[in-house]
Amino acid sequence: MATTPPAADKKKPDLKALPRERTFLNDDFPIIRSAVIVFVLSAIIGIGLIYSSQRLLEIQKQAVVAAHVIENKTREKLRSAQNELNEIYEFQPKYKQLVKDGFVGPEKRLEWVEAIQAVQKGAKLEPISYDIAEQQLFQVEPTMDIGTLELHGSKMTIKMNVLHEVDLLRFLNGIKGVQAYDLQNCAMQRVANPEINKLAPALSAECTLYWVTIGNPVSQEGDNGTGNKTPPDSAVK
Repeated sequence: MATTPPAADKKKPDLKALPRERTFLNDDFPIIRSAVIVFVLSAIIGIGLIYSSQRLLEIQKQAVVAAHVIENKTREKLRSAQNELNEIYEFQPKYKQLVKDGFVGPEKRLEWVEAIQAVQKGAKLEPISYDIAEQQLFQVEPTMDIGTLELHGSKMTIKMNVLHEVDLLRFLNGIKGVQAYDLQNCAMQRVANPEINKLAPALSAECTLYWVTIGNPVSQEGDNGTGNKTPPDSAVK
């Protein structure tokens, strides 16, 4: 049986001889690669600069606000210091007068007794008896700012016989210069059996007053705040 020889293969085209299709990555990008890299780097640097500028601007704004706050506080402190200085100039004479009057500072219990003796001798009054209670703390109104100081008062009860009401007024005026006091009440009555002598006392008087002082808190128990113990109950003859 005869066989048919295979047909001869057609000649295959040479692929290398055909023109290659142009692509962006292979043909175009290499041309602009440097420009793209420069552009990307410039964009990154630009974004970084913009962010840094905004951040720096925000920090500067915060610094300006903080500086204004400090400036306002400084002005307020300066204004407060100036007001305090003005108050010192205004109230210093009054404060010195209060110290002179004995309202500011420690109690002067010995001076009280000496003043009573001096007035009694000067006005030639009858013997005067007195009773001084322990010093006590007074409450002040919340609207009154006295800082760390405290208001103290010591109660004194005075009994005396007088010839006339004027003698009692003379006595009360005589002890005013020692220390500030607050007169609570005075009660007078006629002596039950007055002597026939016209110079004999016709009235008996009993007065209650508080010697008032303002000063530091009393720290020692049993101390009246002056460093001196309370004088005993006594009578001036």
